[in-house]
Amino acid sequence: MMKATLPVGITDFRTVRTPHADGGRYLFVDKSDFIREVLESCSHVTLYSRPRYFGKTMNLSMLYYFLACTAPNTAGLFRGLKIEQEAALCTKYQGQWPVIFLSFADIQSIDYDGAYSQLADVMAHCYRQFSYLLENEKVMKYSRDEFVRVMHGKAEEVELAFSLLRLTNMLNEHHGKNPFVLVDAYDTPIHRGVLHGYSEKIGGVIISLLGAALKDNKYLRQGVLTGLVHVLDSSMDCVLNNWTVNTLLDSRHTDCFGFTEQEVAELVAHSPSQVDLKELNHWYGGYSTGDATVTLYNPGSLLSCLAQGGKFGVYWKQDLLGNALIRRLMTDADAWKRKYFIELMKRGWKTRQPDAHVGLSDLPREHWGDTFALLYALGYLTATFEDGPGVIACRATYNTYIPNQEIYAIYEETVLMALSESGVEDEIRWVEGALRVEER
Repeated sequence: MMKATLPVGITDFRTVRTPHADGGRYLFVDKSDFIREVLESCSHVTLYSRPRYFGKTMNLSMLYYFLACTAPNTAGLFRGLKIEQEAALCTKYQGQWPVIFLSFADIQSIDYDGAYSQLADVMAHCYRQFSYLLENEKVMKYSRDEFVRVMHGKAEEVELAFSLLRLTNMLNEHHGKNPFVLVDAYDTPIHRGVLHGYSEKIGGVIISLLGAALKDNKYLRQGVLTGLVHVLDSSMDCVLNNWTVNTLLDSRHTDCFGFTEQEVAELVAHSPSQVDLKELNHWYGGYSTGDATVTLYNPGSLLSCLAQGGKFGVYWKQDLLGNALIRRLMTDADAWKRKYFIELMKRGWKTRQPDAHVGLSDLPREHWGDTFALLYALGYLTATFEDGPGVIACRATYNTYIPNQEIYAIYEETVLMALSESGVEDEIRWVEGALRVEER
């Protein structure tokens, strides 16, 4: 019997669901009920805001292969999954729709010109996937030259801003159906802009592109986006205010991303590595949700641990934005505030609901609440609801804390490095002792 392989670092649904040449398969945690959740949703545009490594790309890839009329040989990919039991949805939607699937995950330039060029490349690749539209003279009657410019990465700025909207229109004319628009990691370019000082410029371009296609677009069937936060400031409010934002604190869709306790137990039972479930939770679990019965694990780190034979350690890859936020908490504060932050790390603290709507024109400086909201969105913090029933969510009290040992170790390393670079050697020994006494 062939051993199942752990899909570490793989985010393409077809790859994970296709048998290997030797007959083996990847282990797959069935999240296909996400498809039903999306298609039965009343929201025209939904943003799923989740931490890093929580399976966002895989879920959008799965949704794409389920819906797309242009993706060949997909029926077998869903054999035996939960969505197969939804006969009516499968008949109406499976392989029946034009789908635009974009990912901004690789737009990570250190300057605006580079980021803009990468965005133009993303749209060029997208247009090339629909090059068959060039054969439709009716569709191309007034749009051929512009289509070719976008497809070759030569579009003017205004053409690029409206390229997604116009593609939805052309697909509607060709197929007689409004397309779905899926956008993965939509806010990554803005995060990089925050770090390198061009967030407002690239944010304006991204918001123009998405706003034109996703707000009041009669050619859009449904929009689904994933990201870390809902990027929002005064200039963007009127453009993005029709999005429904779903976060870990919501009671719906809680188990669509991340791994539940039951899923982890089943995964371990079928994986080559037999490890202690309690220790797995200690290192990679601890993420609370709006459903008090559901606690989640970070899939990326958990799969890496199992692939390494159950070796516990830090598998969370370096995150420049999270690292910068933690370092700023140390370098911008005086000694008293630094010690206060260390105490918060040790015991947690009570706050209002972490804000899902974050302005990213710069790294927050004045208010720790803004910084903590971003750290929560990135997965460096989690929060549990503390008040009784009947309390309005925005007025409720939450206990905010570091979710697990892996994240705690990242804080420890980053805090000590920031203190060392800040020349406050007298504090380092105290901090080392304070953190390690409380090591989880």
